[in-house]
Amino acid sequence: MGGFFYVPSWKRAPLEPLPPEGDEAHWVVFADEEEIGLRLVERLERAGRRITRVRSGERFEHLTDRAFTLRPDQPEDYAALVRALDTNAGPPARFVHALSLGGAREAQPGPGAFQDAQRRGAMSLLWLARALSKLPGGAHLVALASGLHDLTGRETLRPEHATLSGICRSIPLEYPHVRCRVIDLESASPDAAEVAPVVERILAEARSDAGAPVAAYRGPHRWVPTVEPVPLKAAQGAPPLLRERGVYLITGGLGGVGLWLADYLARTARARLILTGRSAPTDEQRLRLQALEQAGAEAVALRADVTDTAQMRAAAREAIDRFGALHGVIHAAGVAGGGLIDRLTADALDAELAPKALGALALDEIARSFQPDFVLLCSSVTALSGGLARAGYAAANAFLDAFAQVCARRGGPYTVSVNLDRWRNVGMAARAEARLLALGLDDVILDGMSPEEGQQAFHRVLSQAALPQVIVSARPLHGLPSDDEGAALARRLGAGNAAAAGRSLEPHGRSGAAAAGAAERPSPEAVTAQVTAIWARAFGIDPIDPGKDFFELGGESLLALQILNRVRETFQVELSLRDFFERPTVAALAERVQAARGQAPAAPEPALIALPRTARRLPGAGSAEPPARPDGQPVPSKGPKENG
Repeated sequence: MGGFFYVPSWKRAPLEPLPPEGDEAHWVVFADEEEIGLRLVERLERAGRRITRVRSGERFEHLTDRAFTLRPDQPEDYAALVRALDTNAGPPARFVHALSLGGAREAQPGPGAFQDAQRRGAMSLLWLARALSKLPGGAHLVALASGLHDLTGRETLRPEHATLSGICRSIPLEYPHVRCRVIDLESASPDAAEVAPVVERILAEARSDAGAPVAAYRGPHRWVPTVEPVPLKAAQGAPPLLRERGVYLITGGLGGVGLWLADYLARTARARLILTGRSAPTDEQRLRLQALEQAGAEAVALRADVTDTAQMRAAAREAIDRFGALHGVIHAAGVAGGGLIDRLTADALDAELAPKALGALALDEIARSFQPDFVLLCSSVTALSGGLARAGYAAANAFLDAFAQVCARRGGPYTVSVNLDRWRNVGMAARAEARLLALGLDDVILDGMSPEEGQQAFHRVLSQAALPQVIVSARPLHGLPSDDEGAALARRLGAGNAAAAGRSLEPHGRSGAAAAGAAERPSPEAVTAQVTAIWARAFGIDPIDPGKDFFELGGESLLALQILNRVRETFQVELSLRDFFERPTVAALAERVQAARGQAPAAPEPALIALPRTARRLPGAGSAEPPARPDGQPVPSKGPKENG
């Protein structure tokens, strides 16, 4: 496993010289009263550019031909803005989002500061990208923030805004015509002499076609992220950070990854474990808990909301009252979430961000009080690649990476964020793998780590105590990781790139359909019957009500892709996911098929792999014999925020 490990790094990447720009470009700048935003607007106006300024406000308002206010966290305001932009000024091609330069600046971000940063930052950027995707010809979007990354060791870090990186890396995967780049400035309030050069750099970035979705400026130099391999040697026996019979708290401890890590601690150190989860253990989890005890561990399962500091403090106190100490914390909580940006809601985004981000803040408060030997944050390589239908997940993990850097600067318990590759058939990956298998993407499923390799990766990470971030990838990296799942989905759907899977799709076999124009068209009833059969096989439900909403049935993005792909192959028609989601029922989809078919005959229905809703694991996948008994006193839970 020596080649599995990398650390984040940066390389100088100056922009190529740009030709002089004409006056035809229309600029839209989202900025409140921060100096950089104001000076950017002044610079464009002084140059005679067509510019529209958008500020945050209490409601959407069209103030003048070139001035608007909107609510940063309300998607309908961005849709209204795009509709209202003056088309006579030419298509707005360049957008600069500077709302994240404002807001509270706290040395130690709390839940309130984090949530406000998302309202002005990640959430605002998602709703803007969704609205821009409707523009003919697309748009170029630059998001500004400061302190996202630790390059010099001296800049003020603002991890609450690091979610922008995950969002910006995900947007082009779903909207290929919306180019997005986040610019990490050295300071949101530079010295007076530095403001003008900073503004010129921003203007150059907004005009540039440079491909990197993340860039940072420190002084006059432009940097882009990369990775460097690092040899992590495995300790002989237990790693130095682990204690024999040590006491360890694992959030998400009843989830797939949490139980595998508990199994590792049981077998390596005969650990005493507090495993928190959002609900009481299932029968399957109780069996796995019994296996922990057989391996020499003691385990207590507690119900606790990882986002609630009081509940997590109670869980830590349970560890001390029962076992006399707290030696380590592993943050493995999270929710699978997922969903195309077109369907994402504010509540869904909050639910995806909260377990990881607010959970990390709650655990940090506990760590500062109880001083364990280490805090290990389970991040994901998706933070570095973005993800198709995983923008919120990428954002949440990007926060963990940035927060670990803050903890390293501050001192205290050793904190490390580990960007994990997929654990094959474990936890959240099991559900996605089942859908990928159903789409015929066996090659993607074979990527990632086996559970045993995941345990060995943790062994090596815990064998050192110097790195605040470690990237674990079963695939060799020659730069930042890529979203191979998204690319594979696009290939399977016949699209040219991952983004096309979330937008309109190329038709299959149109020439064949035209040649068969004289063939008899099936009746609307026959089309509805075939579409119903496809849905029934996909959901594992029979019969299905043709008027029942896809999401009420429990559908999610990969299942939508599966159904749409089968319908397209069966009827040889061109349909987009946007068409599907506008009216996501059997009846509406059958109507669209009938309208789109022309004279194309129905092809034999392709094989569809049934996926029972109660089973998320791949056929034949092994299950280890993980952890011990759920005999602890439950801590009252506020709600289902946590994986497990």
